[in-house]
Amino acid sequence: MGRIQSKEKFNASMVEQLTGRFGKSLGKLMKRISLTYGESAGWFREYNTENIISIIMENQRKRLKIEIKKKGYSTNVGNEGGFAPNIQSNEEAIETVLTAIQSAGYKTGSQVQIAMDAANSELWNAKEKKYIFHKSDGKKMTSEQLVNYWASWVKQYPICSIEDGMAEDDWKGWKMLTEAVGSKCQLVGDDLFVTNVTRLERGINEGIGNALLVKVNQIGTITETINAVSMAQNNGFNTIMSHRSGETEDTTIADLAVALNCGQIKTGSASRTDRMAKYNQLIRIEEMLGESAIYPKGKIKFGK
Repeated sequence: MGRIQSKEKFNASMVEQLTGRFGKSLGKLMKRISLTYGESAGWFREYNTENIISIIMENQRKRLKIEIKKKGYSTNVGNEGGFAPNIQSNEEAIETVLTAIQSAGYKTGSQVQIAMDAANSELWNAKEKKYIFHKSDGKKMTSEQLVNYWASWVKQYPICSIEDGMAEDDWKGWKMLTEAVGSKCQLVGDDLFVTNVTRLERGINEGIGNALLVKVNQIGTITETINAVSMAQNNGFNTIMSHRSGETEDTTIADLAVALNCGQIKTGSASRTDRMAKYNQLIRIEEMLGESAIYPKGKIKFGK
């Protein structure tokens, strides 16, 4: 992604007025390179969202496109700019992503890691208390079985973050997941916390999850958003400023991500103007901050 020349500047005074503080953290990027699967697929075919995102550079995205073409799949993109090939299994999906990273000349685990949005509320059957793979083979998993599945993946693959690894109201399942991999992996609550301080406070008190996905549109106001971010950060939770599926070219979340020192931003693939607008705004912020900008280094950290 090249540097965008523009006369538009970062509106520092606007952010300071809205947030009461002025941050300098230009965080890690979560770029969406989604793989959504067909009728005979496994795990990720269940999800209506685009499921795999990776902290990658644009040349890695190009390599992924090449790898998908090699397999004879379509390289059409979904509504957030990520690829949507008819890949046949969970394992094929993540292996394809890892191959693309390596073929681009990067080391998985040390230079590039995988972040995943599982959206598991879509699979949860409250009556049966099970996760049902209703869009593929009809397989059913208990919360404990799903936790064991995630634990095996975190051990096998360079996964640094799992968003909505359990359903939004499966608090017991979330507790098990946190105990199983919470010291090794960022566990992000989107549907779980909904940027709501009441639900977030419960998670903090019960030791559930270790990161908050921040959506201004989800909670409704800037004030409530700031309150949620402050509560999370004061209690050792990571914060990830996030877009939504139906986006516009508004760039407010890029400003807020830096102003609130979120450290991470999730705003779609490096394609489509509604997603690129946020990255372009981050470049403008970088130019404005100059040498005073802070760039988190190394692996994602979490906990107090």
